[in-house]
Amino acid sequence: TLTIELIARLMTAKHMKLNAMLEQIKKAGISPTLTGKVHHKTSKAQTVYSHIETLFDLASLSDEEFSVMCNLSLMPLAGVSFEHFMEWCQYNNGEIITNLIERSWIKYDNETDVVSLHPVIANIVRNKIENYTQTCKIMLDNLTKKFRRSWDLNHRSRIEYLEIAKTLFFITREIENSFLWYQGLHCIFIHNNMNDASIETIKCMKKSTNNTITIETAWFEYHVAAFCFYRFYYDEAVEHMQKSIDILNELFP
Repeated sequence: TLTIELIARLMTAKHMKLNAMLEQIKKAGISPTLTGKVHHKTSKAQTVYSHIETLFDLASLSDEEFSVMCNLSLMPLAGVSFEHFMEWCQYNNGEIITNLIERSWIKYDNETDVVSLHPVIANIVRNKIENYTQTCKIMLDNLTKKFRRSWDLNHRSRIEYLEIAKTLFFITREIENSFLWYQGLHCIFIHNNMNDASIETIKCMKKSTNNTITIETAWFEYHVAAFCFYRFYYDEAVEHMQKSIDILNELFP
């Protein structure tokens, strides 16, 4: 159903006649009957994926449209607020997003004002992103600032940002990233009592410092101390806090 809808939207956007579209999808390798020798769920999923991936390439998205799709592909599949998404990405207007909605690449819920991507489309877009930290830099930087100040969020906003943080950490955890990124994730995890996730971000922070004596190393020891304090390991908390102070004294005598 999604494949057929995307074909129809693509025809409308390109002002193509039916026969011309049929020839184009044949050349692209999509079966005109949209079937194939599908015998079980795995094969069916692969067939659907290949159809939509081909249509994505045929759509010829502009750089701005592709940027929007990349940013949204890193969001939870349940979607995020249209207004907040605009704010995080620093878009001046929503025209590009609206055009993608009209062409069915982006889903939009009128009642909740939420934008999202179909899971298959989100997967396809993520596979085409070569570098998250560069392609989605503006959005990730703004989210990092929000994560680091998660203690200042109301309950509803904290839940919203937590879902985003969990999705982002799952997608990007295998990618080397900045200390500030992991610090932001750690802040929102620890403020929501997610101990396992907090420990994982502590490990990532440690790795990103490269064992050098920097302000980031002092922050790392501070966060470990705070984590120990919240878990009632007071001796360990004092020990790590002292390390943080020692590093600061060395950096700023």
